[in-house]
Formats: sequence, C-alpha cells, structure tokens
Amino acid sequence: YTHFARQFWAGEVYPRWLTGMNQNLGSPVFFYYPPLPYFMTSLFRPFVIDDAQGWRQLALSASCALIGSGMSSYAWLKRTVQRRIPALMAAMLFMLMPYHLRTDLYVRGAFAEFWTFVWIPLILLAVQAVSRGRPFATLGLSVSYAFLITTHLPITLIFSLVPISYAWWRAVFDRRPGILLRTIAGMSLGVGLASIYLLPAMLMQKYVSTEFLLRGYY
Repeated sequence: YTHFARQFWAGEVYPRWLTGMNQNLGSPVFFYYPPLPYFMTSLFRPFVIDDAQGWRQLALSASCALIGSGMSSYAWLKRTVQRRIPALMAAMLFMLMPYHLRTDLYVRGAFAEFWTFVWIPLILLAVQAVSRGRPFATLGLSVSYAFLITTHLPITLIFSLVPISYAWWRAVFDRRPGILLRTIAGMSLGVGLASIYLLPAMLMQKYVSTEFLLRGYY
C-alpha cells in the first residue's frame, strides 16, 4: 500500500509497477491485483502525518469499509423489509458477523476482501431497484459491480450468480423478463467499466504462478 500511495501522490494516476519494492527492483503486483481499496486508502495519506508504514491509513480505510458495509446493508435491507428497526439490527449483525469482522480483519488481514462487504449489498440494492423500474438503476448496478470487480476477483466470481438468480426470481415472480435482461446488461456494463484493470489481469495470467495456490499449505 505505501508504495502504491507514494506513486499515486507523485502523479501516477494508476500505479501498476511498484518501483520501490523488492529493494528497488520493483514489483508488477498491480498489473494483476485489484486496485480499488488502495485508491480509497490513498485518499487518507495527505491527512495522516508520521505514518511512514501506512498503518493508520489502513486502519482508517478499514474503519470506513466496516461503516460503509453497515450503511449499504441497511439501505438494501430497509428497502427489502420496509421497516427501519429490523433493517438496522440486521445491518449491525452483518457488521459483527465473525467471518466479516474477526476473520477477515483481525485474523487474516484480508484487506481487499474486507472492502467487498461494502459493494455486495449495493449490488443487491441495485438489482432490487431494477426490478422496481427505478431510473438509473442499471447504471447503479454497473458501477457497484465494477467496484466489486476492482476490489476482489474471487469474491466477484463466487457472488456473481447471486444477483442474476435474484433477478431471475423477480422476473418469474413479476412475469417481467426485462428485469433479468437489464440486470445482465448492468453487470456486463460493469465488466466494461472495470476493464482498465480486468483486461490486463486476464491477459497476463500466464505470468502468475497460480499453481502454488493449488498445493501444499493452500
């Protein structure tokens, strides 16, 4: 993160090659790794002094991710149950779930995955808005889905069937096939919006040693 933020504030709009890592030999990590959580965290850098290793900036970013996940889940649940108090209680429970708070943040330090909990409820909220014919709902879906892609690819892969299944159920229940079509269109547009990251990551997979993830400890 510190190398990413340093290059970003030096004028590099999208740092991909981190020049200062590996004893200044550099690292190509952001040709492959999703950048959005690091862009978000970099915004705190000018306001935090005496933080050379970036721990306070990461702490602020993680706090925003936790609060943001509660706000986005509350927004989705309030529209779902049409009652504020149950939605608020469920959103608080969502923030405190063991995998979300304890495992991802305090045990694994899975910083990027921790940010996905902000975007997932927003995607479901957007699909819900699509099913109700709200204006700009498809655009909201595309932006929130692009945020998920540029945050964490494995979670994107795991989760992507959920909004499609939800839209299919709403299309069958309401007898409006357009709901499913607009949902797929919004997600496809989201892939396009994320292509500045996704396309290089897909084309450079041959340079990534993914076989090490399939044996031994992993």
